[in-house]
Amino acid sequence: ANLENTRSNSINQNKQCEILIKSMTALASIDESELRQILAQSSLKFPLQHGSFGISEVPADVMRNRPDIAALESEVFATYAEIKSAEADRYPNLSLSGVINAASSGGASLNTWSIGASLLQPIFDAGKRKATVESNIAKYNAAVADYQSGVINAAAEIEKQLVTIQALKNQEKSAQSSYVQYQKYFNALEISQKAGSANLLDLEAARRSALNAQISVVNIQQQHTQSWISLYKALGGTFTPKTSVHIAQNGEIQ
Repeated sequence: ANLENTRSNSINQNKQCEILIKSMTALASIDESELRQILAQSSLKFPLQHGSFGISEVPADVMRNRPDIAALESEVFATYAEIKSAEADRYPNLSLSGVINAASSGGASLNTWSIGASLLQPIFDAGKRKATVESNIAKYNAAVADYQSGVINAAAEIEKQLVTIQALKNQEKSAQSSYVQYQKYFNALEISQKAGSANLLDLEAARRSALNAQISVVNIQQQHTQSWISLYKALGGTFTPKTSVHIAQNGEIQ
C-alpha cells in the first residue's frame, strides 16, 4: 500500500512539474528544450535553502512602482490640473493684437511697433464656470481618497507577505527538526527489524511517517518561495533590502 501510494504521489508530482514547465516556457518566451537544460543544470533546491534572502522591512516608496499605485497617483495629478485649468477659465484674459511694421522717416529706416491690448472678460454663464471648478475639486478629492485607500491596501498586502515569510521560516525549522527525528526513528527501527526485534509493519509505519514529514518540509519550502514571489509582485517588481522606511498603521508613508 505504501509503495502504490508513493507511486501515485510521484505520478501526480511529475504531472505538476510538466504543467509548470509549460507555464514557465510561455512566461519566459524561450524554447522548452532550453528551459529544460537550465533546470537540468540547477541544484534542484529551493533558493531559500541557500540563505541568500532575508528581509524584515521594505522602503515604502517602492510601492510607487506598483501599476495600480502609479495609476492612482497619475489620476490625482490629472484632476489637480483640471482644477487649475477651470480656475484659470474664470479669470479675464489679456490678449495682444496688432502688427509689427517698419516706417520710413527722413530717408532713414526706422522700426516702430504698433501694439494693441484688450482685456477679455468672461461672459455671464449663470455660474457654469464656478460649478466646473467645484466639480473638478470633488473629482480631485475623490482621487486623493482613492490614492490613500490604494496605498493602505498595498501596505497591508506587503505586511501580510512579510508576516507570512517570517512565519513560514520558523515553521520550516520545526518541520525540518521533525523530519530529522522521524528519520532517526526509522533508521533505528530498521536496525531493530534486521536484528529480529521489530516487525515489518512497524518499520513501514515509521517509513511512512518519515516520508510524510519530508513532504511537509518540501511543501513549506514551496510556500516560502511563493510568498517571496508574492512580496516581489506586491512591491511592484523591486525593492532595496538595505533601505527601510516605516509604513504606519494608517497607511501613511514615513
